[in-house]
Amino acid sequence: MAALKTAANGWNLGIQHVISERGRERVRQIERVLSFYRAQLRDVVSEDTLREMMYVYREATDTELRSYAEFLESDGGKWFSGTVFKGQEAFLEKAADKVAQDYVNSIEQKQTTRPPSKVSDADKPPTPQPPPAAPARPAPAVPAPVPPAKK
Repeated sequence: MAALKTAANGWNLGIQHVISERGRERVRQIERVLSFYRAQLRDVVSEDTLREMMYVYREATDTELRSYAEFLESDGGKWFSGTVFKGQEAFLEKAADKVAQDYVNSIEQKQTTRPPSKVSDADKPPTPQPPPAAPARPAPAVPAPVPPAKK
């Protein structure tokens, strides 16, 4: 995971040399949003984890809790806790990235769906004119009634 983060950070630094100042500012904004969401999710998950542990161990005796604490301080317990922590951390990072990406996408969508800015008359394409009207035709002559034939 650390190698992946290092590669991503290196890639971002390389890209920043190629993109415009506006693009670099946008990258910085996205990084700030990601950091904010990561911190926010960590706080929520920490609180939820504490509540969950309090609920799960609510009926444990002092002896059982002491035994569990001793396990967590052992090599096996440290490995177990580290593995669980890494799993939760990876989950949080993916969740934060997803939330941040959804946020960025919503911003990009709002930017692209704004009405176009006012264009000066010189920049406007010419307005198409309707074709000239055809000359008016005279109304058709109504035939005169034919008198009935005499016998």
